[in-house]
Amino acid sequence: MFVLTMATFGAYTIISIFLLFWIPGFIPLESIFLIPAVFLILLPWWGIRSVRFYNRLNRELFTGWLMPHYAFNAFLVLLVFAWIIVMLRLRDSDFPEYWGQLLGAVLIVYFFGILPIPAAFKKSRKAGMYAVACLVCVTLGFLLLFLAWKILYYNLSSAFIIIEEMYEHGEIMVTDVNRWFSLFGQKVPFTWLHFGWLTGLGLLLLLAAYLLYAKMLSELTGDSLRKMFPKPVLCLIGSTATCHLLFFLLMGIAAIQGESGRRKIQDRFGRYPSAEGMNELYFAGQKPDKAFWDYFCMGRFLDDNGISKPPEEKEVVLDEIITHRFSELTGEEKRIFSDTITKLSSSLMKLDNRLKNGIPKFPLEMKTDKMLATQIPHLNSMRVFCYQTKWRTYMALEAENKQEAFRILEITRKMARYGEGEAFIIGAFVDITCYNIYLDTLEQLVEKHMLTRELIQMISQELLALEKRIPQMEKSSLYSEAVCGNDVFRAVLSGQLQMMRDENTLIIPIRSLPFFLPQFQWLLLQNQVSLLRFYDAENLEAIPDVRKEKRTPSNWVAYLFTPSLRSAYIKFRGLIARSRAERVILACELFRMDTGKYPASASELVPKYLDSIPEDPFTGKPLLFRAGKIRVEVWKIAEKDKIVRVVGEPKEIEGIQVWSVGPNGKNDDGIYNNQKNQNDIRAVIQTR
Repeated sequence: MFVLTMATFGAYTIISIFLLFWIPGFIPLESIFLIPAVFLILLPWWGIRSVRFYNRLNRELFTGWLMPHYAFNAFLVLLVFAWIIVMLRLRDSDFPEYWGQLLGAVLIVYFFGILPIPAAFKKSRKAGMYAVACLVCVTLGFLLLFLAWKILYYNLSSAFIIIEEMYEHGEIMVTDVNRWFSLFGQKVPFTWLHFGWLTGLGLLLLLAAYLLYAKMLSELTGDSLRKMFPKPVLCLIGSTATCHLLFFLLMGIAAIQGESGRRKIQDRFGRYPSAEGMNELYFAGQKPDKAFWDYFCMGRFLDDNGISKPPEEKEVVLDEIITHRFSELTGEEKRIFSDTITKLSSSLMKLDNRLKNGIPKFPLEMKTDKMLATQIPHLNSMRVFCYQTKWRTYMALEAENKQEAFRILEITRKMARYGEGEAFIIGAFVDITCYNIYLDTLEQLVEKHMLTRELIQMISQELLALEKRIPQMEKSSLYSEAVCGNDVFRAVLSGQLQMMRDENTLIIPIRSLPFFLPQFQWLLLQNQVSLLRFYDAENLEAIPDVRKEKRTPSNWVAYLFTPSLRSAYIKFRGLIARSRAERVILACELFRMDTGKYPASASELVPKYLDSIPEDPFTGKPLLFRAGKIRVEVWKIAEKDKIVRVVGEPKEIEGIQVWSVGPNGKNDDGIYNNQKNQNDIRAVIQTR
């Protein structure tokens, strides 16, 4: 009985003590792989002791040759069976997906059925009934806990599975719930999938099986039940209860630390990090308009698939063309895209008219447990809409329609301005993309000399105002990420992470998990405390670099979340650099209006057109300037490797380039090539 207790209660105690030191990082992160070793030692130890015990008992109870060797022979059969299963899995043979359930059931039947039942019934009917009852309890307990484990895995693995699916398939796949929750291939009714009840009943059945096993051993050996629980056994059971209570205490301490972290966030941002605070920040007293956004999302593409077709009916994604600053299309290709816009001109005009009255807020569902899983399809709609307006501006310029080109430019600016209030870092990223599209379009209008002096001065002031608003945009993004990071742990227990996969998916909460596994809840709370510590900063620049800290289980989520904050800081600095470079380009256009030529150097713009050359936000030095030969990449539709796609070709143009050296601090002559670690940020116009 001591060996069985050691393999159950003892294993729980050993693992709990290990986690007590592993979660805070006192022992290496990789040492988590020692946990399977505990079971690989204790369970075979108990198994071998059981086989030896029943072999000896069979020799005493049976006189025939077969039964004394019954236990050992059955063990050999089981070993061969397990080896066959392992080989089949290693060879990727066609084998039922429930092979794990099957193997577990076979082990249970062997150790709690095949081994004890013959000897128990030979000894007494009472002992045999105890053995049968024990087998039934263990089997049912195993099946219930297996379902509970699948629910736990279903919730905890959601984020990782979603990321993997996005990389492999480019989209989130809908979950086949029947495949997840089945017993031996038979689907389990959804009404049974209650984590708390499954876990509670499963543990009670295993505890009942433990006591029935002790009663059976008492009948087989003739010892009293009290003797089945000597002092070492009681000590192991007591240590298990002590570890469980200890982690409840640690949970309470971590919860207090987490609340302290949230109060610091409240003091810094003036809002408590909650769904209510996010609603106040996002809506700012404005009312959402679902009908507007439904119409907007439906009309965001040039056609139903978001693609247009060049000659030979071969598809080219429109985004691939319009994301690039310089494009060369044939007359036939221009005609095809122009015809497409003409066909949709009626619906586009209706959308433009709606935009004249302003852009209402999207009806985001800001609720507790749902921050990370908030559905924000309108962000993609905003991005694609700005790409679309960029293309419409291009077509208007080709037709020399100055009024239409500027009107669409203004619509693009409105959308980018609206995006400044978007929630979460992803909203900031999309808004920065929208602003870059707006600035690309602005450069095209400058090249065509379509801006008046008054418009140039107005746009320059708007760019200055944008630069002043960026610190508040950073602060709002930081606060929203603090809310999201604080809420993600509740989302894990509530099952809301599955909403990222499919808003109609089955949600199975695991809120009772802390009661059964307080170690896991302590791990979540420790990560929450660590994450809140990183969010307690004045702005994105002040966020500590988590990579400078030792990676531990208690700051693992911070490793996952905070790098995006650093990326956002760089992107905001890039927007500042681009905005300043565009102001220099606008000053060059004013210089041309007055002198009939473009400046040869930046110094010619000071002080009449600029008070000074704007600083590069990455170095603090003036932005770089060159007039003359500029290297660019010209993009066109071509066939490459038997696939029609948009390809780029290097080209030199006569123009003006104003650029920042970017986050790497290295002058790459205005070139941006992420693969070569060239990340200069530039504004460029063609002057001839």
